[in-house]
Amino acid sequence: MTFFLEQPFWSILILAWLPIFWYWRKRLGKETLWHSGLILVLRCVVVLFLVVAMVSPVCTWKNLARYVVCAMDVSGSIRTSDTFWNLEDASQFPEVDTSRGDVRVYVPYARTMGVRQTRAEAILEASPDPSATDLSAVLAASVAMTPEDYVPEVVLYTDGTYNRGLEPRWMGNVPLRVVRHAPAGANGKAETWIERIEAPTSAFSGEVVAVEAFFQATEAVGEWNAELLRNGESVETQTVVFEEAGVRGVCFQATAKPKSEESLVEWEVVLHLRAEQNQMTENDRLTMVTQIVPPRRILLVERSPQLGARLADVLKKEFLEVQSCLPEEVPQNLEGLKAYDLLILANTPVSRIPVGVLKAIEAYVTQWGGGLLVVGGNQSFTAGGYHATPMERILPVICLEEGKTQREGLGLVLVVDRSESMKRGNAIELAREAVKRALDVLGPQDQVGVLVFADTSGWVVPICSLTQENKKQAFENIDKIRAVSVTNMGPALEKAFRALQEMSAVRKHLIVMTDGISNPDHFGALAEKFHQAGVTLSTIALGNEAEPNVLADMATIGKGKAYRCTDPESLPQIFTAETASAAQIGVVEGQTPVRQISSLPAFLHFDFTQVPPLLGYVQTRAKIGSRTIFETASGSPLLCWWNCGRGKVVAFTSGVESHWMETWSTGWKDFGRFWGRLVNHAIRKETDGFQVRLAFQGDGMNVLLQVPSGKELAENPQWTLEGESRSLKPVAPGVYADRILVESGKRYPVAISAGEFTWQGIAVPPFSEEYRPDRQKNAMPALERMVEETNQNPVTYVSQTLPFWSFFVFLAMVTWLVEIGFRRA
Repeated sequence: MTFFLEQPFWSILILAWLPIFWYWRKRLGKETLWHSGLILVLRCVVVLFLVVAMVSPVCTWKNLARYVVCAMDVSGSIRTSDTFWNLEDASQFPEVDTSRGDVRVYVPYARTMGVRQTRAEAILEASPDPSATDLSAVLAASVAMTPEDYVPEVVLYTDGTYNRGLEPRWMGNVPLRVVRHAPAGANGKAETWIERIEAPTSAFSGEVVAVEAFFQATEAVGEWNAELLRNGESVETQTVVFEEAGVRGVCFQATAKPKSEESLVEWEVVLHLRAEQNQMTENDRLTMVTQIVPPRRILLVERSPQLGARLADVLKKEFLEVQSCLPEEVPQNLEGLKAYDLLILANTPVSRIPVGVLKAIEAYVTQWGGGLLVVGGNQSFTAGGYHATPMERILPVICLEEGKTQREGLGLVLVVDRSESMKRGNAIELAREAVKRALDVLGPQDQVGVLVFADTSGWVVPICSLTQENKKQAFENIDKIRAVSVTNMGPALEKAFRALQEMSAVRKHLIVMTDGISNPDHFGALAEKFHQAGVTLSTIALGNEAEPNVLADMATIGKGKAYRCTDPESLPQIFTAETASAAQIGVVEGQTPVRQISSLPAFLHFDFTQVPPLLGYVQTRAKIGSRTIFETASGSPLLCWWNCGRGKVVAFTSGVESHWMETWSTGWKDFGRFWGRLVNHAIRKETDGFQVRLAFQGDGMNVLLQVPSGKELAENPQWTLEGESRSLKPVAPGVYADRILVESGKRYPVAISAGEFTWQGIAVPPFSEEYRPDRQKNAMPALERMVEETNQNPVTYVSQTLPFWSFFVFLAMVTWLVEIGFRRA
């Protein structure tokens, strides 16, 4: 203990005592001796006390009492059954000497600091949020809470990891001690967790969706099970094997069946692990929600009523709504097609679809993002006249037969009207083009003749085999056709009949096209003649002045097809389709083994090695940029797809409605499921080109909206979370984003609006990063440096100071009051 004067200069005032004493002695002369002497002594004592107070006497001594803060980590990575701090084990805590005034407090911490508690309450009543660890905050708070008159000391109980705040910072010369507990996944203890799950944010009821889950382990943990729950009920369980540390992924497939009271599906992936494979259970479950949207509509186009019934029934069993129609009933424009999310053409020849509708289908796929599935048959693709049409432009295949294909030759005669009325609407020019297109699809094995008629008839192309040289000459002659005179079709048909009788071809066919029949004749008898001779007859009624009933009767008798063409622009595709169908171009029948060369996510868990061979298909060639899933032994694609503009187009070149797929429909258990998955792959997934993404990072959720290219918004998109409206801000051209803090495991309804576009969904943040060992930062190197630095010159005592000036002022006041009392007595 030491005494000293802080202001010794003021001690000079003691010299003023003599004149004050003389003055006071003179004034007290009239008093009695003992009375005046006592008053004088009291006054002198007052002066003495004041002088002593002014020189400020101080007493100092060393205080060795410690204030020990035991900061207890109660974050999620610590609070597990086998890592609980043992409060009964006193050896974990520093010793204190209560006799000299040492104090020890226990403060739990995690994301924030708790309150100072006794040892028994430190963990049991811990209040900090365990979802994160902030070491910087706890170190700063531990130092700040030490009273000034104590020697500070901090003991940090930690697993050495943190995931919030900055790296722990130096605390000056406050002694620091670190007691470390092994973090999850360290010291030979394995830790396994769900890294993330991915599922569609929206789906329609009954849609089969893929739920992908990714798992991570700190070391080889062997074999265990992962389970998928849908709305709390088990759907599928898969086995996962970790032969070494790393990441593994599995893909579940399940039907999106919503809860009865809500339009959403809640997916939950659960790990089933043994205790030695896993330390923390909080990261063994992860949830994602899929919003159910209104059912997608499918339009099935079939050549005749109920022809596509098998395919429609299969799709309805896969929870898909199907509406059927004839080719002539397909909506005529893009707006009409927008009512459907997928268009299916089942063995439909291009000649049955008007050119305007074909262009609308092309816009439907490329511009609006609609899905298109084209199913084959003997009147589709190459055999349906798709080559060089708007349909072929959007298909992933080229509709041409293989050059080495051997087929029976066709004997074909084209009877074409060239009367004066064919000048209207460029009909004669389109007729010339149609005839050339028809000849172009045939080959050297075919015999062809072109006969034109008006009031008289004549051969433009005499009967010949279609070698390259003959085809070139035929095209030159066809270009010379001109419209003249009136219509007289009967003699032309007689000539065509005689020519077809002389042909050596096994299969013979006649196509007659006219825009009117001005001279009545016995056409029914002529058609019967053709039929008796084994010649099939098809008719084309061009324009409104033709007699479609007469021509239709002829086609019925002749076992052919009757076309009514009101638009001359459709003539080329009608001629091409009819010729290809009659010649069976590209049609291959017989057992065809299926070879798989790639796959789709939708076909996960399908065993295509057990698929029976098909009994027929239509030859095509895959385009560059397309993706072939199945092909024949010769390399002709059976199942092929590509992205066309904003839409998706799938081509299946075998026929579901013909006998070609009897082996699949009767001998393959996954036949229906195959078509359901294929439709789900092709169906329109976009919402007017807008794309929404919700991503979680740290404590926050990122909301991202991508606007379709070329679309401008009048104002920033708005989004709502739990009733609070916020604005999405532009972060890149056509991209708007925002970020907000969220709580783990809580469900957040999210709504986004941008002009006419609206979207609703449910976001479920994953478990906190506290339970992700790979996301936690290692603080031990920084803590070890701090321990070394703070223990080089530690604080061993605190200097205590006691000033006495106030005490002497108090004595002076008391003495002064006593003096006043004596003086007035």
